Amino acid sequence: MGQRLLRQAMRLGQAWNVPVHIQIQVAYDVSQAIMQIIKDRYINLVLMGWKGSTATPGRVFSRVVDTVIRQAACEVVEAF
Repeated sequence: MGQRLLRQAMRLGQAWNVPVHIQIQVAYDVSQAIMQIIKDRYINLVLMGWKGSTATPGRVFSRVVDTVIRQAACEVVEAF
């Protein structure tokens, strides 16, 4: 799913003449790593993928996605 989503983001960015930046980051806390990249790179839009279900009570998407949506200082788009 990840590579398919990256290819789709690149195609859409090219079609709409929107710059797309892809970064691979290794981190213990994924949501905090995403938040730090948003801050460091002055990101104004994040496109995130989601598998489509969660069994965790109180979560709409997943721990990472819910945290980024709540805390990001930019727009977050969720792709199903």
